[in-house]
Amino acid sequence: MPWLAANSSTTPTSCRSSWPTRSAAATTGGWGYACAPCRWAGFEQICRLEDVDWSAQITLDRRLLDAACSLQFLDRREHVLLVGPVGVGKSFLAQALGYAAVRAGHTVRFAPADRCFRDMAQARVDRSVDKTFRSFLAPDLLILDDLGLHRLDHQQSIDLYELAIARHRTASFVITSNRDVEEWLGLLDDPILAGSALDRLANASYQIAIDGESYRQRLAPHRALLEQKEVDDAPTAH
Repeated sequence: MPWLAANSSTTPTSCRSSWPTRSAAATTGGWGYACAPCRWAGFEQICRLEDVDWSAQITLDRRLLDAACSLQFLDRREHVLLVGPVGVGKSFLAQALGYAAVRAGHTVRFAPADRCFRDMAQARVDRSVDKTFRSFLAPDLLILDDLGLHRLDHQQSIDLYELAIARHRTASFVITSNRDVEEWLGLLDDPILAGSALDRLANASYQIAIDGESYRQRLAPHRALLEQKEVDDAPTAH
């Protein structure tokens, strides 16, 4: 997944110092997807900050990325909110931060937001609400991916509110969303719950807005064919 910080090909300093290196991964041998902390985290794929493609036309606030890569937000029980359009690499960066946190000795859980709410709904059927809720409270870092794909119903709003309240100043979130943080207020069914939850999340977070061309679109098969056609149709010098 591509990244470009402030239209520069230079990797932020803190990111360079905190990223696991390929040589380190090779020598330890146990930091792939099969490692127990990575399995428990539930990553969709192993994403490493060192694998960022800095040539992609993606823009973001470089200072905030630098701060997030240092992982100091975990020690301060703060959060990282990644917002931007579809395909710009939010989920990749969220999981890369999670993987770096695992390497640093933190417990991490990755969950698409919709799955989190489904798990809580199923827990009410199974009468295992307390156990399921504690599983989202336990990790040092909870990554909620794709929050806000649709408006939350009343119970989902309560679940998000209770998660935000329970983890406030005790553990960290990384949250990705296609919606700007200012739009999150309208996601919850209850405006009072929304205001309280958002106040805790937004005022203790690094808010990183990402913009640019969709990486998935860049890799689409038709895009490659069109680009090849442009090359083939270009006039040749005589």
